[in-house]
Amino acid sequence: MSKAKKSPTAAPPEHLDDQARTKWAEVWPIVAQREKIDQGTLDALAGYCQAWSRWTAAEAKVNELGAVVKSPAGFAVPNPYLAVAAAAQRQMRQWATELRRR
Repeated sequence: MSKAKKSPTAAPPEHLDDQARTKWAEVWPIVAQREKIDQGTLDALAGYCQAWSRWTAAEAKVNELGAVVKSPAGFAVPNPYLAVAAAAQRQMRQWATELRRR
């Protein structure tokens, strides 16, 4: 008789913000189907979800303010939220790759 696989909790970590927790709830059912789920998998999922939250928040600010904004000196400059969004997208890709490996 084989032992039943003990599934880790589906609860997201406490440090995730509300948007990241929503993403966790969306992605968790896919991850939970895996044969093996270890702490590294859960950490990668948390990183992915937090990066997704950061990306969506930054994109909302870009949509609100535009791609080009005025600097304090009055010059047109790229919206700083573009850099935040781009960094979060890179993190999402990295975490997604890590999740696929696990």
